[in-house]
Amino acid sequence: MPTDEANKLVYLDSNNANELFLAIEFTVAQYSLTKNELKTWLLLIASLNEYRNDDPSGTVYCLNANAFADRLKIDQRKARGKIVAGYFIQLSHKYIDIRSREDQEGEQDIYHAPFIAETKYNRRTHMLNVALPPTLNDYLFRLTNGTYIRYDIDTILQLDSVNAIRIFLYLRRLERNNVHQISIEEYRQEMHLSPDTQWRYYRYKTLVKAVEEIRRHTEYKDFYIEDNAKRHALEQVAISIEAKSDTSMGKLTRDTIMSYASGR
Repeated sequence: MPTDEANKLVYLDSNNANELFLAIEFTVAQYSLTKNELKTWLLLIASLNEYRNDDPSGTVYCLNANAFADRLKIDQRKARGKIVAGYFIQLSHKYIDIRSREDQEGEQDIYHAPFIAETKYNRRTHMLNVALPPTLNDYLFRLTNGTYIRYDIDTILQLDSVNAIRIFLYLRRLERNNVHQISIEEYRQEMHLSPDTQWRYYRYKTLVKAVEEIRRHTEYKDFYIEDNAKRHALEQVAISIEAKSDTSMGKLTRDTIMSYASGR
């Protein structure tokens, strides 16, 4: 894509955004976004893919808001450019919070910043300029092997809810680490569930629906999340996530997963 050196503008082509390279920290980061805000953020990162090894200092990214709206499937009868600009404006008012695990003294590293630093939209050209907070660059650019997870952005854009997207991002992290079983307490911490959240309610209202959504809209059909609810006190969550075309993981049957969960 062309670059305007004088104005430090980099032109992004969201139509050709396919792969999303997401820093591992994002899969367990804490934030509160709507479905469209989260999709906007992830599509922007995917659009940056061509430049992820460049120096982003002082760069403003320019994109066609209508083309961006096409990827988000925004109704063509609406003021789509203004809608996309609105998503970016909302991202400038919302924050991402990334924290390390607590050490023995209860201390932890904390990163807290808005998703977007600046937004400018031209209604005549439908061109949208966005700037990123400089401190966010460490999580977006020059990522080395082992520090990111690669996703297909179209798979994410097909999902219909924030819960399904967040759970999918997280489970791909577990898949990458070849983890098929975690404690419920660890899951609660990494997904930032409120201490007041009852697991059975969360499982019924969120997990089950997210699993159904991921099966329905993505290539991950052999996909389960199970717990030992019917056996004894809840302790473990067992997970299997496998794409039809991916044979890197051994296929787990439902019986195997329940065996994992119940500790038989």
